[in-house]
Amino acid sequence: MVSQAALSFILMLDYSGSMEQPLDKTPKIQIVQKQVHALLSTAPEQGSSEAIVFGTKPEKECKDVRLMNGKNPTLQKQVMSMQPGAFGKTPLTQGFRTLVGRLQKYPGTRAVVITDGADTCGENPCEFLKEADKKVKTDKPYEIFMVGLDLKEDKSQMQCFKDLDLKNFKINFADIDSKEDLLNQLKASQSLNNDIDTEIKDSMRTGGTNIKIFKMKNQGRNSGKGGSNDPKSNKPPTPPAVLEITGAPEEAKFSISNDQFNRSWEGPFVISVPPGEYKIRFLDPNNGAEITFKLAGGTLTKIPWAQLMKVAVGQIALDEMALTLQWTPEPSTKEIHGELKPIETIARLDNKKTDLPKIPFGKWTVEVISPPWLIKRLPPKSVSIVNSSKNSINVSEMFGADLKWVDAPRTAGAQVMVIKSKDSQEERHFLPVGQSKHIPILKDTEASWLSPEVPKN
Repeated sequence: MVSQAALSFILMLDYSGSMEQPLDKTPKIQIVQKQVHALLSTAPEQGSSEAIVFGTKPEKECKDVRLMNGKNPTLQKQVMSMQPGAFGKTPLTQGFRTLVGRLQKYPGTRAVVITDGADTCGENPCEFLKEADKKVKTDKPYEIFMVGLDLKEDKSQMQCFKDLDLKNFKINFADIDSKEDLLNQLKASQSLNNDIDTEIKDSMRTGGTNIKIFKMKNQGRNSGKGGSNDPKSNKPPTPPAVLEITGAPEEAKFSISNDQFNRSWEGPFVISVPPGEYKIRFLDPNNGAEITFKLAGGTLTKIPWAQLMKVAVGQIALDEMALTLQWTPEPSTKEIHGELKPIETIARLDNKKTDLPKIPFGKWTVEVISPPWLIKRLPPKSVSIVNSSKNSINVSEMFGADLKWVDAPRTAGAQVMVIKSKDSQEERHFLPVGQSKHIPILKDTEASWLSPEVPKN
């Protein structure tokens, strides 16, 4: 029997027919299944969760709402095995009726709702929640993380969730359109950022690894979890250690073990373990690595995914080297690697080859920072670097919509390039000796040269 003390998760999942439609070239239901499977992998194997699902049995129409409960590994399998029903309804309000009842039975359990559409059974879920709020009484509001995934034409009908002002329910509604955003919302549903007290900087940190350790709030209180089970004992409970592998995708598999404890999980979600020294592994046969790290009770340790890899960079080959580029890591790349500084790939106007650095894999914002007449005049580009691969990047194609390439007259010495814009504004730039071929300028400008010397035969 499921304990009424607590559940790991209460999920409400949409399996209506529209969930078979693609998002990022993958059926939405497959994205949801994989990410929810990873989320449940972080819950204790002996713990339990519940899932309210609708849309799997279209013949039941608006009564197609099922409640499933059981041990977390069992629910993982059920979530993956169910399939959307063709032309299945979306009884969203009826699903919320069930959800409110389960939250009252298991106070303190966070709920996660994922749907791609509005109620199709003639009811208004926001109006239902307003009425339920008048009847439900709780010391702490029930927290519901609600995701509107690829809502399309249903966006306007779902905006009411953002406007709800309730006393007994806290609705965190997100209107999203990508698998990355869904993963971030699921992470938020178990986020401990509000529970962080201070960052710890002591001997537990491995030098230069970008691993961050945080002390958690209120760890001295007896929460009823962990510690001694002896009612006569005055010893406070031992708080767990919490671990997060930042930047990992939902399919990444990890394990943690020592002589007393061993478990595995998936994705970038947090897990709780007894305090101790552990071997932490990325379970990849080709690129997985292992580190040994001490996890203290009452702390949150964030380990960038790249710290558990043998190789975490991609080689780059840049065609058209007449541009110097600055590569700035996007937030998702910092999650993978920790703090990263911008990188410059140096080029010369004579297009001679230069040594290029290896760049940590992930997404980068690329901007032109040389030659000087192009600084801040080209839109930045987002570039993805693939790990352990040679990444070929054609700069002419990347900025081709905004640039053209010109040649200066051959001279024995330096010369001055005059650039005239379409509004007849001029600017002048000094070109050293030898820099005369394949010069990039903006498409809507023209170039001329002051007193070029004609080479003698």
